[in-house]
Parts: sequence; C-alpha cells; structure tokens
Amino acid sequence: IFDPFFHAGRTRLCGFPKTGALRTRFQLEAIADLRKSLEAQGHALCTRSQISTAACFEEICNDFSVAGVFAFREVCSEELDIERKVREVLRRRSQGPLRLFWGFELYHHDDLNFDPTRARGPFNSYTAFRKRLEENSWVRPSSQETPRWFHAGGGDAAVRWPRADSELPSVREVMGSTYDPASDPGDDTDPRAELRWRGGETAALARVREYLWEEDSLGS
Repeated sequence: IFDPFFHAGRTRLCGFPKTGALRTRFQLEAIADLRKSLEAQGHALCTRSQISTAACFEEICNDFSVAGVFAFREVCSEELDIERKVREVLRRRSQGPLRLFWGFELYHHDDLNFDPTRARGPFNSYTAFRKRLEENSWVRPSSQETPRWFHAGGGDAAVRWPRADSELPSVREVMGSTYDPASDPGDDTDPRAELRWRGGETAALARVREYLWEEDSLGS
C-alpha cells in the first residue's frame, strides 16, 4: 500500500517530504522486481495507491474473508498509529487478527540463548555482544525462501484483486503535491552519489557480484 501519509506527506518539523523522489523510485523499483519474481512463481503482487492503509483494509474486508494479517513489528509512533487503525478495522469487521513479528534482525528473537531485554552483561560493548551471539546462537534457515503457488493441476493459483492498481504508479503519482522535478534525477545518476542505486533483489545481487568478484573491491 502506497499510503499518501508517508509517500505524499510532509514531516511535522520543517515540512520536508517524508519520502523523497530518490527513495520513492528505489521502492517502486524494488516492488516491480518483487512482482516479477512472484509472477515467475505463479503468484500475483497486488498493490494499492492513493488510499490510506486503514481504508485499504476496509476494502479488503469487503472483498475477502481475512483469516489473518501478517506484518513486521514497528517501533515509531506514526507506524504504531497506523497499526492500531488496521487492528481496529479487523476487529470491527470481525476478521482475523493482526499478527506481528520481529523481522528486521539477522538473528530471530526466539533463537537467542538469552533474553535481550533482561541480560545486560552482553551489551557492555559491541564486541562482547557480537561474540555472545556468534558463539551460542544460530541463524535459522528459511523454509519458505522459495515458495510456489501453482495448483497441482497446473492452473493459476494467483489472487488477483480487482481494486488493485493495474500497474505500478509513477514517482510523481505516489508523491502527489510533494513531488519536485528538480529533486528527481530519474534514471540518471544523482550527482551526489557514487553510482545509480537500483531497488530490488535482482539489482542487489548483481551489485554484490560486481563488487566482490568482478571488481574485487575487497582486495584492492
């Protein structure tokens, strides 16, 4: 959901765009790459723009029976406020619960051999903390790293939502009135940047391959 609150809004202090042109373009490229990858696996990525997150979930509840909503936990006030509104929509419409998970960490919270909220000793320095993790914790493998959604009979298993965007919006459409053409280099490299960063897993893996093996940048 490209919520205008974040993508077309401004900060409470100083009135800066909450999501500038460079970041918006990077996100759109990442979403486009994810959509392509999912389609190759028989799935469809539905996106919605020009609507708030809560209003979008109102529409979802009108069109589907929602067994549950899965999302990462957030910590900042604006994200928590949207989380509260979504939870209220689901409750009021008698739909499934909002299930939240910590998803930004390398180590899963349940795989640590200590409680990070109570054991203060390992946090005296970064080195001590790192050694504590490396010696006694492990990174769990993902059993859903390469999911497939094809029907056994070969049919289309993708969920296609009629309300979803027929195609991804442009940077200008996502940012609305906050869009400033002067701050958007488009497909060109920003003069302040060392290279043109592109969003998406495909571009990320290509950059890792280029940096480590083609350019041998670690050895130079």
